[in-house]
Amino acid sequence: CRSINKIFSEFLWRPSPEEDIVSYRLKTVTYGTKPAPYLATRCLLQLAHEGKNKYPLATPVIENSTYMDDILSGADDIHYC
Repeated sequence: CRSINKIFSEFLWRPSPEEDIVSYRLKTVTYGTKPAPYLATRCLLQLAHEGKNKYPLATPVIENSTYMDDILSGADDIHYC
């Protein structure tokens, strides 16, 4: 994540009025945020691309049989499952 994007997941917290404010930045994608569906899909596609030589049968399944973060696929032979 680029540093400029991290400011969008920053929040401030102060346990009590007497204590200093502490700044926190999330390092994960929060479920329910607008970019979450895109990032989930994009990560799966990136993994398929990076693993296409090691896992040539998995790449087309991820690329063509994925909806959001759900994958539905099958094969006629247990070896290919």
